[in-house]
Amino acid sequence: MPTADVYPITFWAMHYWRGKPEYEKIISDEQYRLIKQCNFNLVMGGPLDKAQRFGLQCMSDALPWTYMRNLWWTPDKPVSEAQRDKIRALLGRVDRKNPALWGYHLCDEPGTKLYPKIKEVLAIIRSVDPDHPVFINLHPGSDLLRFAREVTPDLLAYDHYPVFEDGAPLDGSIPPGFDNANFRVDLARGRRAALASGLRFIPTMLSSGHYLDYEVKGVKYHRSYGHITEARLRWQAYSALAYNAGGIAWFLYFTSPRDTYEEAAIGRDWRPTQKYYWLKKLNREVGAIGVILRGLRSVGTYESRPFYCYKGRRAEDLTPFGDKGFITGVEGGLVTAGEFTGENGMRYLILVNRNVNESVRITPRLRWGSIGTVDVFDREKLSWRVLSGPPTDAVPLRVELAPGDGIFLRLNPR
Repeated sequence: MPTADVYPITFWAMHYWRGKPEYEKIISDEQYRLIKQCNFNLVMGGPLDKAQRFGLQCMSDALPWTYMRNLWWTPDKPVSEAQRDKIRALLGRVDRKNPALWGYHLCDEPGTKLYPKIKEVLAIIRSVDPDHPVFINLHPGSDLLRFAREVTPDLLAYDHYPVFEDGAPLDGSIPPGFDNANFRVDLARGRRAALASGLRFIPTMLSSGHYLDYEVKGVKYHRSYGHITEARLRWQAYSALAYNAGGIAWFLYFTSPRDTYEEAAIGRDWRPTQKYYWLKKLNREVGAIGVILRGLRSVGTYESRPFYCYKGRRAEDLTPFGDKGFITGVEGGLVTAGEFTGENGMRYLILVNRNVNESVRITPRLRWGSIGTVDVFDREKLSWRVLSGPPTDAVPLRVELAPGDGIFLRLNPR
């Protein structure tokens, strides 16, 4: 399967603005410079030569929605020869030798009825360019294994925006500061599907709070995704790393013109907001840790109970701490823990504070006997430093985590 040569950190999406007055502003040198400085390495859409000039990679939008929608709206009709020729012609305009070309964006949130037609289109794209992956973003809750089996994609991608307490049920089933677990359920399914299929998975996460008002069968609904804070950004990103995500995407980077959206990283005045600086720091960490994880094997991802699942999502999709892993539990807070191994059996852990409102001081329960020193990944220097000597039952390892924050540890053998 084609692969990309970066740990992708991207955002939605340059091509959404195509054909609108704001598009020229978005693809200006000033905005590309800000994208680069925010430690993104991949843009979704936009000019390929502009991405190259600023040291970014580009997910080409050579197959624009304005043309492809004619295919997607007729899922039962096979791709005609004229449509095949048009797709080949559109792809033929792309400079496939440009080192900035990462791959192609094809479609967003297709239903299962479209899977056969998507597979047809993928075959056409591969006949023209077998060397670059195709990005297809699925609905939250999608069966990624089915998609992998029926479509044979290059990678697995989906969006899922967590509903924080200001948009959560009011029945008290989820205490303040915690998520509803649906977000982590999809991460767990993504990890399993990626391991089973050999494909990387890239979740799209929320960086711009918003709400939706809609009506179904005469009943009006209000759905709020809550307000985005630095802790909520960090919790999403480190949870994705703990579940061995092969990249991340943020929704949104440029502020939506709709008044139902709060300002994103780039505000309505086209200047960086506070979210920009949160993402700048976080993207730098994620990119460095993600590169390390690509050389490791994901052993398991474990969760503290309670999970706080609701609305029909199955708690069994999440794995509680037990006696099979190298880490058997955590005291002092509710935590997500990703366990990895490297060369010579070296052990690694990502620990994430699930509380986005309060800090915790946790004690992970590990199989102490085989551990020597414990190193922590220094997020400023992007290198390892010693955190503690050999932990024991008498002097265990203790870790402080800010609200929603994560930590990356290396456990050196004795």
